[in-house]
Amino acid sequence: MIPIQKFDSQLGISPEYIEIELHSTRTAADAAHALGTELGNILKSLVFIADDKPIVIFISGSKKANIELIKKQLGVNALRLANADEVKVHTGFSIGVVPPYGHGLKAYLDESLLENEYVFYATGYESWLAKIKPLLLAKACNAAKLAVQELSC
Repeated sequence: MIPIQKFDSQLGISPEYIEIELHSTRTAADAAHALGTELGNILKSLVFIADDKPIVIFISGSKKANIELIKKQLGVNALRLANADEVKVHTGFSIGVVPPYGHGLKAYLDESLLENEYVFYATGYESWLAKIKPLLLAKACNAAKLAVQELSC
């Protein structure tokens, strides 16, 4: 059993779990390649420190977070990406495999993800991904919607 599966019933979701063999999924590009899907279908769970409090923001694999835009919408003075040690401490997972739930952090969703029929996300293990409709995931995680992205080069 994948550890985050124990939260599925509590959250009222039933994602499809997909085992990935022979490919890394530590980056969004790696996951998209392994699945044979578009980079925009990959959900990244990025941990930020907002005024000294950890939060997680779900953003499309094809997008890059706009720190100033996020700060303004959240009404915080300081916002930065968490470093590897902070991610591990606050989520229990390493960068690249952080799932969107199972760690108790306040969640925010890049509203452009709702345009996708499905998204694929990390499960805590490099060899497993999960697939779900983004609106179901957003509701299950009580994720507030934000415009957080800018196109990545």
